[in-house]
Amino acid sequence: MKLKLVVLILWIVGGCKDIVDVNDLEPSPEVFCSMPEWMEGTWVSDSAHITTHVDTLDSAIFNPSPTLTYFLEASCSSDTNFVLRYVTYVGDETKQFRSTNYIVSDTAVFLFAPFDEERDLAKAAQVISYSLEKTDTLSLFFSEQLTEGHLTETKVYLHRN
Repeated sequence: MKLKLVVLILWIVGGCKDIVDVNDLEPSPEVFCSMPEWMEGTWVSDSAHITTHVDTLDSAIFNPSPTLTYFLEASCSSDTNFVLRYVTYVGDETKQFRSTNYIVSDTAVFLFAPFDEERDLAKAAQVISYSLEKTDTLSLFFSEQLTEGHLTETKVYLHRN
């Protein structure tokens, strides 16, 4: 009887071992970039033009010289990052766009969601059109639908820092 009890206890304790190793279920964000070498580095804005279209006003508000300074930081090296941020005249900083998963084509930057492995250009989370004016001058154009009937179009002129 004691032998059966010892066997039963060993069987219960032995059966409590992990049968399946549970891996971390949290996915890790994609880190991918494809861009021309000339774009890497830090760029600073010379000027920015912002136009806001508001349905309720049936008008467009054009601000040719907002009090914002834009900074573009693009890197495809070990610290893969595409960050477009601006600083107001009082020093408040806002990151407009940030991505570690992006592709730069000949005419646009395609920013993808952090976990987007497919990188379908038609389904990019944000598209920023650009043109290289000179070797050290870049212009960016993007629009954002903030709310229904509220569209903001921004054109930023940058030079290499």
